Amino acid sequence: MSHILIYTSAPKGLAANKSGYCTVAKDAALPGNLERELESHSGYRWLGDPGDPLNPVAFLHYKVKVAGKQTHLISRIADSGKDHTGRSNKLACHLAFDQGELPPGGPGWLLHQGVLPKAWDGKLNGNLSINIPTSGEDRPGCGGWKNKTGDAGWGGVLAQAIADHQRQPIYVIYQRGFNLLALFRESLSLLPDRLRWDATFTTFFTKLPPGLECHWRGVVAGTEQETLARRSGHVIDLTGSLGTVDGKHQGEYIDAARSGRKLQAKKQAATLRPPVDVPDDDAIAASLGKEERKPSPAAPPDRRRSPKGAPPPRSTPTSSNPKGKSTPRRTPGGRRPTTPLLARAHNSQSWMSKWWPAVALPVILLAASLYVFLKLTFSEPALDSTAINNTEQQKTKDVAVARAENETAEDGTAENGTAEDKTAEDKTAEDKTAEDKTAE
Repeated sequence: MSHILIYTSAPKGLAANKSGYCTVAKDAALPGNLERELESHSGYRWLGDPGDPLNPVAFLHYKVKVAGKQTHLISRIADSGKDHTGRSNKLACHLAFDQGELPPGGPGWLLHQGVLPKAWDGKLNGNLSINIPTSGEDRPGCGGWKNKTGDAGWGGVLAQAIADHQRQPIYVIYQRGFNLLALFRESLSLLPDRLRWDATFTTFFTKLPPGLECHWRGVVAGTEQETLARRSGHVIDLTGSLGTVDGKHQGEYIDAARSGRKLQAKKQAATLRPPVDVPDDDAIAASLGKEERKPSPAAPPDRRRSPKGAPPPRSTPTSSNPKGKSTPRRTPGGRRPTTPLLARAHNSQSWMSKWWPAVALPVILLAASLYVFLKLTFSEPALDSTAINNTEQQKTKDVAVARAENETAEDGTAENGTAEDKTAEDKTAEDKTAEDKTAE
C-alpha cells in the first residue's frame, strides 16, 4: 500500500500541540512509525535566500526499513519561501511504497510525472489521497548526457554501477539551476525494470541519513560536499569538459547508452551473477575417458561385518587390474579428485601448513612472557619473607650480645667496689694498730 505525507512549517499541525515544522497532510492509513520515519528525511539546506529560484530541489529515492519491512521512499524537498513567522520555510513531500507495488517505470520516471505537490494549500488534511500511475516508462537513450558531456556513455557509467552492484557511490557535480533529475532518468531508462528500483539517488546531496545507502549523489559546485566528493575519486564533473568515457569505465551499459537501447533482464541476470561450475566426481571421471559405474539398486554392496581376524575383502580381478587391488582414481595431474567439501578441507590444511609458524611464534612468546611474569610475581614474596626472618634473627643475636656485655660491665663494677671496700677496711685496721702502739 502506498502512503503520502507533506511536511512544512505551519501555525498548527495535524497532531495536537504541534506547530512549526510538522506534518500538515497525510493519508488516513499512514502508520505512526512510518510517519516518523518520513518526517526524519525532510531536511533541507538553503544555498541562497528564501525564495531564490536557484535554491536546488532535492529529488531522492531511498530504501528504508520500518518494523523490519523494506519501504521505497520517493521525495521532493524544496525551498518554500518564508513561513508565517517570516523565517525560511521548506516543503517536503514523501511517497512510500511497498516492494510489491512499485511502478515499472522506475523512481526517476515517477518523479517526473508530477505526482508530488509543489506547494501546500494551507489546509490540514488527514485523509489525503493521490493517484499513482502504474504504467509507462522513459524511452531508452542518453541524449541529455551527450549534449552535456559530448559522450552519451557517461549515462551508462551510472547504470553500469547499479548492474555491477558497485558499493562505492558516484558523485555528479553540477552548477546551481541545472536539472540533474533529467540525466538520472536517462541512466535509469537503460536498466531492466527489476533493477531500476535498486538504484538509490538524490539530486541534492548534503548528508546521508544513518543506515541508508545512496548510489548516485548530486553535488552542487562550490559547496563543502564538492570538496568531499573530489576526495573520493568517483566523480563525474559536469562543470568542466569530460570528453569520452575513459578506459577505467567499461561495460555493456556504456555501449547501450550510446546506441540508445535497453538491455533485457534475462541477459543482464546472466551477466550479473555468472554461475560457478564445480565439476563433480562423475564429470572428472568422464573427462578422463573412464566410465564411472554406480552400484545397481538390485545388487547393493555387501556391508556385512567381517569376523574378527578375517582378512579384508579384495576387489574382483579385471583386465585393467589383474590382481584385484583397489586403485584410487586420479586426475591427469596425478592428484586424486575431491569433492568440494574435501577441497575446502584440503585448502584449510594447506593454509595451516603455510602459516602455522607465523601463528605459533607469537603464541610461544606470549606463553614465555606470562611464565616469567608469574615467576617473578610469586617468587618475590618468598624472598621477602626469608629476608625478614634473617633480619629478625640478626636483631635477636645483637640484643643477646648487648645484654651479655652489659652484664660483664656490671660484674666488673661490683668487683671494683668490693676491692675498694677491702682496701678501706685494711687501712682502718692499720690506723687502729698504730693508735694501740702509741698508747702503749
